[in-house]
Amino acid sequence: FWGISPAGSGKGHNTLGQILMTVRSLLMDASPVYYAGIGSRSTPNDVMAQMQAFGEHAAKRGWILRSGAAVGADTAFETGCDRAGGRKEIYIPRQGYKGHPSPHYNSHPDAIKLASSIHPMWSRLSPSAKGLVTRNMHQILGPTLNTPVRFVLCWTPDGCESIDQYSIRTGGTGTAISLADVNNIPVFNLKHLGRLDQAYEMIERGMGNGQGYQ
Repeated sequence: FWGISPAGSGKGHNTLGQILMTVRSLLMDASPVYYAGIGSRSTPNDVMAQMQAFGEHAAKRGWILRSGAAVGADTAFETGCDRAGGRKEIYIPRQGYKGHPSPHYNSHPDAIKLASSIHPMWSRLSPSAKGLVTRNMHQILGPTLNTPVRFVLCWTPDGCESIDQYSIRTGGTGTAISLADVNNIPVFNLKHLGRLDQAYEMIERGMGNGQGYQ
């Protein structure tokens, strides 16, 4: 399994360093774990501080952040993730959005179809607004829509955690919450007491692949 040759075989044998490199390679190949750290642009400062701390903690545990580069909650999660040198997938509606260098600005064709089925007033949205909603689909399901996050941690003014609770008060984050809900992905909205603890429990129960901490 380790590729260690028998003594005297003439082929030599792996050093301890080579074995450790093999172990590290196997760990790096483990399935990555994702969470979505998103929310309102009007997220309160004390909640954003919690998001930053969570983003840092999750990164150190090897979890990969998915977010969207918006002011407020998105930026808070990303700041925390960056503090730990964590991995992240930041989905943006167009190249250079908000000055962000993320390469994740091309939408999968099926993400547009999915977004149109999730948003209740899709036909009335401007092209830029449609781009933002489509970005939200990737935050939950990934670049090819087949790698869902394990959970969503967010804050919205109304405390929305499901498609049934989604309203105009929820804001743009509501489409991501709705998509998560219909896919049976837990949503923890920090508007409610106890949700932060539940999210930390998810981190500790899950297994990061170690790539998030550099």
